[in-house]
Amino acid sequence: MKYLLFILILFSVNVVADDAQEFSDLVKPVFDSIEKGDFENIASTALSKGTVIKYISPASLEKTDGDFASLLKAFGKYYSNKLIHEQGIEGDYWARWYLMKFERQPVVFYFEFYKPNDKWGINSLEVKTDIDDKIEEAGDYKISVIGLTDKS
Repeated sequence: MKYLLFILILFSVNVVADDAQEFSDLVKPVFDSIEKGDFENIASTALSKGTVIKYISPASLEKTDGDFASLLKAFGKYYSNKLIHEQGIEGDYWARWYLMKFERQPVVFYFEFYKPNDKWGINSLEVKTDIDDKIEEAGDYKISVIGLTDKS
């Protein structure tokens, strides 16, 4: 019984590691484009390997690509990125947050990954520019929790 449990744990860790590598492989073309300073087709690049692209009109995708390009150009030179958080429904739907360091300010790239059958794809991409607000909200919450006392 111990061996079976060990094998099951080992298998589940391996599956999670495989998924993590797939997520990294899916976002790599997006990060490669940004590193080159090519902001023109970020949404198209991100969504190209997922099933969601079939349901987006070419005009909408072109507009979204333009919106991403305008936004990212405003942040100046790109320096680096790092994975800061991930969570989801293991094996089906997953989300990752990457901190993207630009000259003007950091932003967060939020990716959603979906596996409808046997292949992962990027289902959604969002650029979050409100990091300062999130940090302030977290600080306010932390302060309020510290100040609370339970007198029951």
